[in-house]
Amino acid sequence: MGWRFSGRTAWCGWRSEIELKLLQEQLETERKIVSRKQREAEKQFELKQQKRKEKHKLEIDKLQLEHKHQLELQQKQFENQLGGDRMNTLISEAMKMPEVKKQISQGMNTASNKRR
Repeated sequence: MGWRFSGRTAWCGWRSEIELKLLQEQLETERKIVSRKQREAEKQFELKQQKRKEKHKLEIDKLQLEHKHQLELQQKQFENQLGGDRMNTLISEAMKMPEVKKQISQGMNTASNKRR
């Protein structure tokens, strides 16, 4: 025994199918819009994160460069101080020798006599 549909029942079935199809299309369109907005939001977030990372990296690079220059400056100051200390030590040791002391004294006397 087959199903019998009256004209009215068949029309209601078609109308239901059409409404269902329209509802599915509307839901699909809404889902696509939501998905697109979500992708755009994720993309914006990733761009912000990337900018923050780049800014942070630049700040770290700047600090490292400043630190490197500070170390170089300290190294040069230490070398200059060490060189001065060596020279003072050499002069002190040389002044302990009587012949060097005599030569320096003679040189200073000669220089002061020339100025007069």
